[in-house]
Amino acid sequence: MTVWRVVFVSALGALKRFHRWGENPFAVDVLPDFALVPGHAVQKFWTFFTAGFLETNPTSLIGSVIAMIACGKYLERAWGSKDFLKFVGIILIGVTLSTYFTYLLEYTITSDEYYLFEVQANGMIGVICGFLVALKQLVPEHLVRIPISIRVKHLPGIFVLSSFAYFLIFEAQSQFLFVIYGWLISWTYIRFFKVQDGLRGDRSETFSMASFFPEFIQPPIKIISKLIFNILVLLRCCKPIKKRRFAFDLENSFHVNAPPMPGSARAEAERRRFKTFNE
Repeated sequence: MTVWRVVFVSALGALKRFHRWGENPFAVDVLPDFALVPGHAVQKFWTFFTAGFLETNPTSLIGSVIAMIACGKYLERAWGSKDFLKFVGIILIGVTLSTYFTYLLEYTITSDEYYLFEVQANGMIGVICGFLVALKQLVPEHLVRIPISIRVKHLPGIFVLSSFAYFLIFEAQSQFLFVIYGWLISWTYIRFFKVQDGLRGDRSETFSMASFFPEFIQPPIKIISKLIFNILVLLRCCKPIKKRRFAFDLENSFHVNAPPMPGSARAEAERRRFKTFNE
């Protein structure tokens, strides 16, 4: 199964790290060969891929592997191995590239070389966040118990909020960046680009960016999501929405004459499939 290959690669990175720790427990320079260090990333270009698999803490590794297996098994069944690996690859490369440019921007603003050579970004947390976003699109109303019962559609928001709190308390900026970019990149890909059941993207209201947030803060989020869409249109990555078919705001209700949105039928089909898998 493809998800086990992904987990195996992650475990190899962790074992390498632990082995080097055994040789010198106080070593601080063992990560640059695998983690993303902005000042060395161009020379060690492979770290744009390996950083998203590397966990350096045993507790984080165990938690990430459990989450990877729990989420990945269903996504691979629903999408197939090819699309699943494509999704993982897009998140991995997208998250590390976005984090890299964020640190370059911080260095440009502050001229502090810390952001080039002291930062070591790594972890599966960005991929896991992307998995939660995908599950929200496929089975939003499914209940999970961890240990309390929570609907899948609320998991990405809880995950992002928890990461933000962790960032404020422990100043773990790289982890927070991985989560934020994992969320945005996975949502953008599924929302506008992913082809499933012959349909491109999922423009349903239940998968709008605003649906990740409580109602009282949805209006400004709709502005942000519309901005993302307009940027994609300018880059010719998405086709503009025609006025005769849809309203101006992608996140608002659509015109009464608009055709059915692809997300609703797909979500219902995936709910039935998920139920079948659990039986």
